[in-house]
Amino acid sequence: MHTNPALDPNTHGGVLPLRAVQSNAVVRLEVLLFRGDPGASDPRSEVYLTGLIRWSEHLRAEGMPRYYFNLRDGTAGVSDPDGTSLPDDAAASEHAVQVARELMRQAEVKRRYWQLDVCDERGKALFNLPFAGVDRTIDHLRPRTRQLLEDLWQNQRKLAEAVFEARLLVLSSRATLARSKGKLYLVARYGRRI
Repeated sequence: MHTNPALDPNTHGGVLPLRAVQSNAVVRLEVLLFRGDPGASDPRSEVYLTGLIRWSEHLRAEGMPRYYFNLRDGTAGVSDPDGTSLPDDAAASEHAVQVARELMRQAEVKRRYWQLDVCDERGKALFNLPFAGVDRTIDHLRPRTRQLLEDLWQNQRKLAEAVFEARLLVLSSRATLARSKGKLYLVARYGRRI
């Protein structure tokens, strides 16, 4: 149990400080604060955390739009449940580039076909960012060659998604058949109900 009120998730009106912060870099720094002894009282941590919470509340009060960065990786993908408050679409585009480059780091070849879909608060797709479009390891290619390869990787992702959906359909069919016979069956796969 936290003895330090600044580190207690129940102290701030039920708002967990980790959820209050929008920037990935700030979240990493904040997580480091929690790795120490939960009972230890470090005034710098308290001031820092209080500042982060106030900053987050300020962003919400300013009415900044929230953007969601959903990953399409050829399988089930990863939806962004929390979103990120940013001033405008240009900032969302810059953030998407940073996220894509961070996810590709040291694995560019394996992840070039991935894509980020950026949506607004209503779930409307604003734009998508193919990882190949921001991959610096292929900057040396001629523009036409690069474009052909980017198109190839987009098609690779679309094919991988189609194969994934087909496999889920087969599993769903098997589950329906097993249910009709009163047998055990797989209920969910990759977090999706079959």
